[in-house]
Amino acid sequence: MTGSCRPRNGRSSWAPSDRRRGLTREAGIPVREFSRRRYVLMAQSMHRAAPGRRRGSMFAAYRLRTFAAVLVACLALGACATAAGPDPVAGPDMVAAGAGANPERPRFFVQWKSDLPGLTRRPSIAKETAPPDYPNSAVRNREEGSVTLDTCVTAEGRLVDITVASSSGSATLDNATLDWAREAKYLPAEINGEAFAVCGYRFDYVWQVSEQR
Repeated sequence: MTGSCRPRNGRSSWAPSDRRRGLTREAGIPVREFSRRRYVLMAQSMHRAAPGRRRGSMFAAYRLRTFAAVLVACLALGACATAAGPDPVAGPDMVAAGAGANPERPRFFVQWKSDLPGLTRRPSIAKETAPPDYPNSAVRNREEGSVTLDTCVTAEGRLVDITVASSSGSATLDNATLDWAREAKYLPAEINGEAFAVCGYRFDYVWQVSEQR
């Protein structure tokens, strides 16, 4: 007895002698042959998939290079803008008029002080503004004095919300000064070259009879 089997229905069958030689059969194909064919098929499959993987790798590398180029450009532009741009200039501290404030007062203004940061021009009387007329009764009575007004100077150069901070001692001269100030034309204050409304600005006007001769 050899330990072999004959084929049945035209199919091969394994035999104990095959097992001793390290062989089995899969679908009538010896294992060694079956494994070899399987490895060949796997290699062919990997070869067919390789171009796709190569294309994917190339595309990923291209995307990475593009991203790096864009990042470098953005950093360069940011550095240029930082180097070329002027230093920011701090604006003045704006004050909002309260609910009970004089309606003439600007809604937003800068509280006046002589050392305002960035002050490039102080408020001043415009050249076209004529001095006030000396009241006749004050001339006859030789009334003189200095009037100090507290006012807001708008960005357009008008005096508003005017009050007498210090009287001349003559109601006639005080009222004449107020009437003149309401019509006077002023040059507004400028901060960093820009006109701003300022409040709390005071100025004196001196009345002397001798100047009216």
